[in-house]
Amino acid sequence: MTGDAPTSVSRLAATPVWPAFVAGAVAQYAGAAVAVGVFAQAPPSVVGWLRTLFGGLVVVALTRPAWVVSAPRRVARAALLGLVTLGMNIVFYEAISRVDLGVAVAVEFIGPVAVAALGTRGRRGTASLVAVAVGVVLVSGALDGTVTVGALWAVGAGVLWGGYIVLGARVSAAHVGTQGRRRRGIEDLGVGLTVAAVAAAPVVVGVSAITGVSAPSASVLALCAVIGVLSSAVPYVLDQIVLTRIGRARFALLLALLPVTAAVVGAVTLRQAPSPAEVLGIGAVVVAILMAPREAPAAGSRRSDPVGVAPWTVMSPQTKTPPGPLVHLCPKATWLAAHRRGRLEPDSLHDVGFIHLSALSQVHVPATALFAGREDIVLLEIDPERVPAEIRWEDGDPPHPDGWQFPHLYGPLPVTAVTHVHPYRPDPDGTFGPRATF
Repeated sequence: MTGDAPTSVSRLAATPVWPAFVAGAVAQYAGAAVAVGVFAQAPPSVVGWLRTLFGGLVVVALTRPAWVVSAPRRVARAALLGLVTLGMNIVFYEAISRVDLGVAVAVEFIGPVAVAALGTRGRRGTASLVAVAVGVVLVSGALDGTVTVGALWAVGAGVLWGGYIVLGARVSAAHVGTQGRRRRGIEDLGVGLTVAAVAAAPVVVGVSAITGVSAPSASVLALCAVIGVLSSAVPYVLDQIVLTRIGRARFALLLALLPVTAAVVGAVTLRQAPSPAEVLGIGAVVVAILMAPREAPAAGSRRSDPVGVAPWTVMSPQTKTPPGPLVHLCPKATWLAAHRRGRLEPDSLHDVGFIHLSALSQVHVPATALFAGREDIVLLEIDPERVPAEIRWEDGDPPHPDGWQFPHLYGPLPVTAVTHVHPYRPDPDGTFGPRATF
């Protein structure tokens, strides 16, 4: 799909931020609680596979990605991500079939925290690794020598979660500079889950036949469809809405609530009361999530968009902010339309929550990446004092090799903040050269 998002997704975009996140978190772990009840009728591996299949089908139905017939490489990338997600779902269900839901979620956070910490290797990263290790030791029973197989399955889920984040970042890189990146991420995940589940079907059916597992009943299929909606489709879509509204730094803080949410849902729906050691361990994991290095907005949850791959996509903290006036790069027609409306609101404001700006000395980088060869590009010279919304200097996407940060405007750009409009034409080879002055 390359046009506007379907109305079913667009309506969801109006959902308030905090209720959307809470609804997504509760839905995810309510689905897990339903899954625990289904394990008596079907193995966790089969339930995990069905969750992936139904979740992918629902997301595909919502997004209607017509591009699958003409973009085989994109389908292949999505399928690889889907296979890792499928494995993560199955291993996680093997874990919660043996240990409490809150324990399993706390243990599996070792994956994303490790990805974040190892990406920077600073003191903050080391501290977050220590905190998550302490939490895992406390909730797993390692102190009293009662580590269970379920806890080991949860560690495996955490490792796969880390792989999901790394692969998700690669999927994200394929959409840099395109419109509707988050929508494309949801599309990719839906396609990936569906393709992976279909590809794994012969294995699941074959293993079930060999081990004597009977085919799932109609009631089990119906419950797994509910699980797929609750634990995959609803959280994935709602997370993207939240990310576009609040930015990834605040989203990372919200993610710290997930282990607590899982423990509460487990206590209420499954009567899994955590022990004092487990409460302390979950608290340590929450601290680790809050301490983990991240881009200033950034985290990745299994629920979160591979395109956002937000809080755990770690950027280098050693950044440079090039000096010079602030500018926004756009086609002349876009500026004329904004001038008539009185404000500029490009797609990025709705897709990622901010407008891309640049220092004059660095604007040639996005200009060449996005508009090579175009003769209709203008530079809007901006007076920051006339901009009511916040401007943050943050890492580029992908990060610039020299560590440059770029200014991001978290709100519309009023035309009254534009002091001059300058033409910006490419060199004969189609690239844009750096400019020291207007």
